[in-house]
This record gives sequence, C-alpha cells and structure tokens, in this order.
Amino acid sequence: MTVTKELFGQTPEPYTGVETNVYRYTLTNSRGMSVQILTHGGIVRSINVPDRRGHVADVVLGFPTLQDSVSTEVSLASETTSGRTSKSRARLRRRPATLVSPNGDQSGAAGSPGCPNGCTVGSRIDGNPAKPAAHRPGIRPQLGAEPADAGHHGPDGLNLAARAFDPVSGRQLTVWTEGVQLYTSNFLNGTLVGTSGHAYRQGATYTFETQHFPNSPNQPNFPSTELDAGETFNTSTVFQFSR
Repeated sequence: MTVTKELFGQTPEPYTGVETNVYRYTLTNSRGMSVQILTHGGIVRSINVPDRRGHVADVVLGFPTLQDSVSTEVSLASETTSGRTSKSRARLRRRPATLVSPNGDQSGAAGSPGCPNGCTVGSRIDGNPAKPAAHRPGIRPQLGAEPADAGHHGPDGLNLAARAFDPVSGRQLTVWTEGVQLYTSNFLNGTLVGTSGHAYRQGATYTFETQHFPNSPNQPNFPSTELDAGETFNTSTVFQFSR
C-alpha cells in the first residue's frame, strides 16, 4: 500500500476560529483501489474501485473543493451517528434520563459525535476494506440480519450487516459491523453539484450508516451503548469491495 499527502485547503477550526490546514491523504493498494480521506472530520472524498473488467470508477458522491464539502447542509461525506432513541428518553444505571432532541420535540434524539480524538480509516486497504461515504446509484443495497440472529461473522468477529451489488459492473460492497441504517438521500433536491459536475438529486445515492441499533438504550436484548467516565469508545467497521 502507498500513502500520499497533499494540502487540500484551509478552514476555520470550529472551537478557536483559527484557519487550519486540511490535508488530503490518498491510500492506494496493489489491486487498483484507492481512497482519498480529508483530515477535516475524516471526510472520505473518493473511493476508486475497479469493476470486473478492470475499469476504475469513483463509487461515492463528493464535492470538488473543501469549501463545498464543509458548507453544504447535506452531509454526503462521512458521519458517525448514534441512531434514534424513542421519545428522547433512556435509562442510565436504572435511572431515567431525557436526551436533547435535534427536532426540538420528543420524537427521538440522534447524535453525531464524529472523531474528537481521532479515527483510524482505511487501515486495511490492502485487503480492500475502506470507509465509504454516500454511494452512487446502480449498486443495489440489501440489509442484513436482525441483532438477535445475525449469524454471519466476518473480520474481527463482526456481523454481516449489509451487501450491495451492481450487476452491470460486478462491484460488490460487503459491510461488517455492529448494526446499520440505510439512508436513501431523500433530502437531495438537485441544488448540489459534485465532483463529476452532475447535480445530486433525490434518490441519487444511498449510505450505510453504521451504528448501534436504534433505541438501543431502551432495548435490554440489544448490545449496550453505555460508556462510563474514563472509558474509551472503540468500534470497528469493515467495508469490503470485491468484483
């Protein structure tokens, strides 16, 4: 695997307002696959994957400049979400807790913790996993099993959560993780223009949002989402491309 680094632009640091350099790392393996990752939030700018004939194409939707990537109201790049919690309520150590809902009501709370202390992305690219952003249409998604009966285990003992296959190119994406939600880009309205020069419209993409299962704090049979003070949150997801 080869790794290159180049300056991609500058953006204000959200807490200090200081202009901060943003770098673009390009990871390339021996099978013709490459991933571009920005140091701003771990944004995945591109994932280039060969098809069954060896033709390489970018399979994610991105933006040409850093300003486009950080200014859009619709995130297509990289996101870590906590899922939704019923009525924004949960129990922590057997005591009730009320969560802050982004909707301003009690319909459900969702979070986006990101990577405040760093994320490892693309660490196994020679085996062809990578962390994707929003995927281009044509690769048909299929969600995996429920948490109670997810019997297929892959790298690091992870569950088979989802597969996507494009019968035309032969590309297949397999997702190994704890759980997944499917985002189908219903909020896209054609006002955003990507790296290809094409407008991004409703249904133009989908995203496998890997996370704990929705409403986990209120489902005792789901894996625990509690994190005590002083503990470190560790999670692993493998996105594996094949053809």
